[in-house]
Amino acid sequence: MAYRRILMITGSSPDVNADYMLNAMVPDAIRICQTEYESLSELENEFLESFGRGASAQLSSLKNMLLLLKRINEDYHNINTLFGNFKDSIASMGTWINDMSRNPLELDYFVISGEEALTSLPKADAGFFAKILHEVRSFIASFTEDYDNIGGTVSVDGQDPVVVWLETGAGLTGSRDNATILKQLIDDMFTAETGITVSTRLVAAGSLLPSVLSGIGPQVCLSRDATSAVNYAFRGAVMNLADEELFPDYADILQNTERYAASAIEPFTFGNCIYAVPEVQNFYMVFYRTDILEELGLNPPNTWDDVYYIIGELQNKQMVFAMPVPVVGAVGSGNLSYAMLLYQHGGQYYTDDRTTTMLTTDAALDAFKEWTQFYTLYNIPNTYDFANRFRTGEVPVGIAPYSSYSTLAVFAPEIQGLWEFSLVPGTIQRDADGNPLYDENGEMVVDHSCACSTSGCIMLSIDSSTEEGRNTISRAWEFMKWWTGEDAQYRFGTEIESLLGPAARYETANLKAMARLPWDKKSMSMIQQQWAHAKAVPQIPGAYYTARNIEFAWKEVINNKTDPNTTFVEYVSKINQEIARKRAEFADKIVEMTKPKKGVTK
Repeated sequence: MAYRRILMITGSSPDVNADYMLNAMVPDAIRICQTEYESLSELENEFLESFGRGASAQLSSLKNMLLLLKRINEDYHNINTLFGNFKDSIASMGTWINDMSRNPLELDYFVISGEEALTSLPKADAGFFAKILHEVRSFIASFTEDYDNIGGTVSVDGQDPVVVWLETGAGLTGSRDNATILKQLIDDMFTAETGITVSTRLVAAGSLLPSVLSGIGPQVCLSRDATSAVNYAFRGAVMNLADEELFPDYADILQNTERYAASAIEPFTFGNCIYAVPEVQNFYMVFYRTDILEELGLNPPNTWDDVYYIIGELQNKQMVFAMPVPVVGAVGSGNLSYAMLLYQHGGQYYTDDRTTTMLTTDAALDAFKEWTQFYTLYNIPNTYDFANRFRTGEVPVGIAPYSSYSTLAVFAPEIQGLWEFSLVPGTIQRDADGNPLYDENGEMVVDHSCACSTSGCIMLSIDSSTEEGRNTISRAWEFMKWWTGEDAQYRFGTEIESLLGPAARYETANLKAMARLPWDKKSMSMIQQQWAHAKAVPQIPGAYYTARNIEFAWKEVINNKTDPNTTFVEYVSKINQEIARKRAEFADKIVEMTKPKKGVTK
């Protein structure tokens, strides 16, 4: 609180030569620094009494904060030069508190023995030769051990196991701990029930493409983003899961509104084909500090008009509102911000037949202008670390993926209970004369649409002309249905959270599994409400060029202050040219994918 009170006076970068008269402006902040110095000194003494001087290394964050507070208490004018360090020390203390509260008892093993066996107990430390033997064995194993394979799997009844790949870094499944949990669930739930064995392999990121080209890829790959899945589809590398001949029950899975929201299926769909089963779905929500808004007499924003008012109030107090921006090195990552505004304005990315964009319509141009004006006119930051600034209070209100809950729950324990999230700001719906519309209950009609990102599991192309191929497809499909089902998704989510804590809260796309995860009632209600407003960004040939050039146009406007409409139209023309080129390249495949269904899909 002391940091935030001082921040409202000095800003995040105080003038070292200015006298802000903090003793008169924020005397409570000065008093907090004095009382906290005394409290932390007592805490240090208690810690050393309990654990001895040998544990003093664990108190480095605490000692740094004590030194800082001592200098501030000696002369509050030191705050001008120490403010950056003050912020860093607060963040460090939050991490220290979290680490101390979760500090586990580490044991290699324990032995229960009678008194007569005390002389035969194993030594606590290995001897010199035992250590040498262990290192030699480890060295030899490095040449023979398959570290990619998660658990051993052998053929059963002459049938090879279904090969499932997980790429490192690909969602919550892309780590060894989580892959091990997945393998355990497969053995305990799927294989035990169906008799189908699964070989689970954790491979390096980027391994799928070269493996597919060389013909040694898996049958199933997890956690693929929509762009990747559909791009593979245009090249005939993945199976169409809407093929009624090979997947007769696909509608029960992929058209089941109790299992998935429509926004989870759409990004994997092109024409009459569906190329993945959703696993994880994420979308934006508004995060806000309840303590700061209450102090300022503000309410969480419901509409963009509310946002514009809040921006002014926050800036008067040296604080800012935050919107997601493109991330350096991840081209197209800022596309969801524009998509949110586009959908709220009633626009869409492409024509219904997906042959060209609709980004030169009034709705699309108005959305782009509004998006860029947040940075050019309202001067909100275009580079920032949301979690850091949110925990310090510099950004008390901001839009972020709802998965940020996991980050804040672990990263900022000091503000636990002082923040919440709600629906993204919406656009007021108006009639032809510009008057707001109201529903039958007298409530103003507000469009809270937001764009979502979805990842899913794909089945790589398998020859269906042979009995063996059809059998492999059937077993892989059984695995995909099980893995994306309610029970498996719920068990996986609870298992990884029990292992890693709230930081691993799983954003499953399965609606029923999501409802069973350990969210509090209010948070779950907000997520479900926003989920109902989530919309997907369609995938078409050349869609990567759409995201890339929208980002380029945004950067040109905010960096060079060019006219938004003119700049956007120029980049949209480049998008349309690339889409036309890609449609020509994949013309035959597009005809096949968009061919109307007549009975059984061939």
